Amino acid sequence: MSYQWIDTPQALVDWLAPVAPGTPLYMDTEFMRERTFWADLALIQVRQDDRIALIDAPAIGHAAPLLDLIGDHPLVMHACSEDLEVLHYFSGVTPQQVQDTQIAAALAGYDLQPSYQRLVEQIAEQQLPKETTRSNWLARPLSEAQIEYAKGDVLWLPQIYQHLSQRIAELGRESWWQEECQRLSDKSLQQTSPEQMWRQVKGVGHLQDGQGLARLQQLADWREREARQRNLPRSFVLKDAALIQLAERNPQTQQQLKSLDLPPAVVRRYAGVLLDRLYKGQQQEPLPLLPGPPDKEQKKTMQRLRKGVQHLSENLQVVPEVLMRRRWLEQWVRNPEQLPEPLQGWRRSVVVDPLIPLL
Repeated sequence: MSYQWIDTPQALVDWLAPVAPGTPLYMDTEFMRERTFWADLALIQVRQDDRIALIDAPAIGHAAPLLDLIGDHPLVMHACSEDLEVLHYFSGVTPQQVQDTQIAAALAGYDLQPSYQRLVEQIAEQQLPKETTRSNWLARPLSEAQIEYAKGDVLWLPQIYQHLSQRIAELGRESWWQEECQRLSDKSLQQTSPEQMWRQVKGVGHLQDGQGLARLQQLADWREREARQRNLPRSFVLKDAALIQLAERNPQTQQQLKSLDLPPAVVRRYAGVLLDRLYKGQQQEPLPLLPGPPDKEQKKTMQRLRKGVQHLSENLQVVPEVLMRRRWLEQWVRNPEQLPEPLQGWRRSVVVDPLIPLL
């Protein structure tokens, strides 16, 4: 299928002219974020009927036609959480509706997170190139290999969507799909506050010291703000292991900082702010410790419930993780009176209620 390269607002207006408001568009994006905190949107691929547009996002910028494209049409995408995040950061616009084919595939009995390439092989019986996945999508002009790859990301999307939509309808799971897509969309647009980033630091579970957690909170808060301001990946500012080491050891002088396993450049640049954040963490109230591993009785309960989930998954012909993730199960067993949010929708009647006798 041929394509149209679009790098001006007027060209996008012309391409969109035959598309009626509310018409679904099949979309994918290419972006770069290896060396930045905020992703750089490089390309938007769109298919509508028998037309494919490759949209040069940097060339068009924040022109109104591009905002209309994103906000005025339902979008069909695959594994689109990062795409939605990037589109929203680039444009400030939220799509009116998103239907994710990866979610549909999981609900229809495929793997939990099947790749687009895998679904193309299984449903369309076609092979897609993979060698340009990590190429430089901001370079211009794009190579022929990049263009073919970009086209392929939307070329088979309508066929996959139609196949999965029909299967979802046959199974009566349209409301499941709608709920999961809305949850995905909401989550992709939520940004964790700097004050809460300590919870995402790798190794935080091993820090069994409330005052140490308070110090980690201060350090992670600072790193998040620094990374966003300088547009750098968090690890380029300071790696997770260094945050944990600082929180545990609590150095109080620049000399003590130098004795730790920190890059000299970090000590030179950030010594003052690191010591200040450590001091603030030492002065604030200790944070509650994160839950440790489940105890013996909780493990027995989880084992019973996993068997119940396995039985339900066999009856519904979906992989067990579609019904119940390990972290949801653990949260539920720890606090039976408070269901994790993903268990409060369609899973309440389909999964939770049948398992309550086992709990």
